Amino acid sequence: MSQMVSLTALFLFSLNYFFQWRYFLLHLGNNFFSGQMPPSVAMLLDLVVLDLSFNSLVGGDRAIALKDLPSIEEIYLSHNNLTGNIGQLGKSETLRILDLCT
Repeated sequence: MSQMVSLTALFLFSLNYFFQWRYFLLHLGNNFFSGQMPPSVAMLLDLVVLDLSFNSLVGGDRAIALKDLPSIEEIYLSHNNLTGNIGQLGKSETLRILDLCT
């Protein structure tokens, strides 16, 4: 691995085009992302499936905002270093699958 990709930079780049393209599935698993999940992920209102598994994400408080996404049905956050009340994601009314395996 020569360089870790910044997840925040990727989301900011994606949000520049958000109003032109609508995201329904965002698969970013196994990409060596590290750090906290950027708060901008909660702006992807049409998102149905989010996969950030097999990265090195830490924290977890920001991830809780994902439960408020109106269309989210599947969230895959397994094999990261998330802590805190991450289980609150299960309170989403639309969520069918929540993968938090370690």
